[in-house]
Amino acid sequence: VIVNCRSIVSKVDKFAGLVESVKADIIFGTESWLRPDIADSEVFPKDYSVYRKDRTRLGGGVFLLIHSSLNSSLLDLGHVDVESIWCKITLADSSSFAAGVFYRPPDSNLNTLQLLHEIVSEASGQTFVLAGDFNLPELMWQNEMCQCKVNSRANLEMKSIVDTFGLSQYVKEPTRNDNILDLLFCNSPSFVNSVVTIPGISDHHAIVASIRTKTKRQKSNASRRVFLFEKGDYSNISKALRDHLPVFECLAEDSDVHKLWSLFKSKLLDLIEKCIPSIDSTRLKKRKKPWMTSAILRLRKRRRRAFIRYKRTKSDTHLQKLSEITHEYDLNVRSAKAQYFEKLSDCMKTNSKLFWKYIKNCGSDPVGISEIVQNGQVISDDAEKATCLNNYFQSVFLAKCSYQNISYTSGVPEMPPVEFSVSGIETLLQNIDETKASGPDGISPRVLKRCAQAISPYLYLIYTQSLATSVLPDDWKVAHVVPIHKGGSKKDVSNYRPISLTSILCKIIEHVFYSQIVSHLNANNLIISEQHGFCKGLSCTTQLAEFFHELVAGIDECRQTDCIFLDFRKAFDTVSHSLLLQKLKIFNLDSTVIRWIESYLSQRRQCVVLNG
Repeated sequence: VIVNCRSIVSKVDKFAGLVESVKADIIFGTESWLRPDIADSEVFPKDYSVYRKDRTRLGGGVFLLIHSSLNSSLLDLGHVDVESIWCKITLADSSSFAAGVFYRPPDSNLNTLQLLHEIVSEASGQTFVLAGDFNLPELMWQNEMCQCKVNSRANLEMKSIVDTFGLSQYVKEPTRNDNILDLLFCNSPSFVNSVVTIPGISDHHAIVASIRTKTKRQKSNASRRVFLFEKGDYSNISKALRDHLPVFECLAEDSDVHKLWSLFKSKLLDLIEKCIPSIDSTRLKKRKKPWMTSAILRLRKRRRRAFIRYKRTKSDTHLQKLSEITHEYDLNVRSAKAQYFEKLSDCMKTNSKLFWKYIKNCGSDPVGISEIVQNGQVISDDAEKATCLNNYFQSVFLAKCSYQNISYTSGVPEMPPVEFSVSGIETLLQNIDETKASGPDGISPRVLKRCAQAISPYLYLIYTQSLATSVLPDDWKVAHVVPIHKGGSKKDVSNYRPISLTSILCKIIEHVFYSQIVSHLNANNLIISEQHGFCKGLSCTTQLAEFFHELVAGIDECRQTDCIFLDFRKAFDTVSHSLLLQKLKIFNLDSTVIRWIESYLSQRRQCVVLNG
């Protein structure tokens, strides 16, 4: 699809409706009017890879959307002074082609097309498709060839590009008023077919074309079992756990922590299997916008059928019908969305949960890595990409070094022993955020929270044994790592940061230790008052306020103020475990806690998770 937007931000719903009715694999967008501070997730469908080139001033801007089922990567064919962006698309049969989008403002000079000539020259070594808004109404397109009504320098330069590289142009109907402004070129004559114009989202028509390939869009074969936790029988799970507790308590007398954990985990997972229904992930319905009523969804299906009918017949009657349904659909969506936000505004006064849920859904960008480049080699296989990312994440950790010979004299009182209680563990379980993801052990936070009273006695026995022996279950030392793009090239592994998913039940015992360690540090004034990070009630905001106060005071007193700003690269990943343990000893922490932390930090494992 080729679509002129004239501000996509103001037409998000119209754009989504167009994409849904056409179901395009590639979308060429012009005049996006986007700014860098507008996230992809705010305007684009989540099942597309997004490539943007925003303008630094008002107007303009281009984008390419490539469906996530296609392997795509950015091509370095653009020019800083040209609104154009290019991608390479690799199909399932390993064949590939390039796709480029271009926007030429009406008042642009000849240099824009001369630079486009250079870009097309670079792309000409492969099959490519070039589309966009060229704003050259005085060019005539007959039999895919170019003729000039007026021999202006811009028209002649465009004709030179077409003739030099043997391009075919497929749009024959006006796209704005009586002018053909939006064009579609290809350097392989048989590659493009079935071109039609349909109602767009601005004063330009949209163009829909088919590309001849030997392969079709690949459906994701990745499926997983999804539990329907909202339909779970938690009372039966709790009852079964309470009935089994005496047996578990007897076994705890002669079992190590590994066996205790294994018995508890297998029992709980078995009950989850029996008491919580599940379906295959491929059967899950795609999440719809909250204002999309059943009536609007039916209208969307009618629009889709009308588009297919018009694409097949290309009759004026069917085009008129498509236009009418499109207009009706847009009106209904606008009305339903206005009603939804009015309801949202009313709810804010009494319950803001609905509002923040909507904001959270809007702000989440899709997680996906199309391909990466390692030592000059392009890697697109998911398993190989995960291995490369995992190797990089491991490489940034500090190599083992010893600080065992540091001598010190601690004048700090000894930290009181850590003690667990069933009621305390139950409270922590009840405070779990059940929307969080499960850890590598597969135990859902929903089950832990809703069966907290029945689960807490089991955890009391496991935690007590773990602390006494300084041994952790293997599951607690495993992390599933999700790579999150920070910025820069998505092909470079160094531009990703790891987000680790670990066992929720290990986080519970971590919280117990953390609370008591912080209490010990605060009681003995071991945290300086200038520390704002990771301190309760303090943050970057409070630090900024205090810093600002110091600056103003310096101005009032006519003092010189010198500031030094430091930032430690990958600070968390490069902390020395040996030095950390030595510091805990200096602070006179409970020896059993230090041994437990030492075990926690040793022999850890991780794996990178991509596309499920």
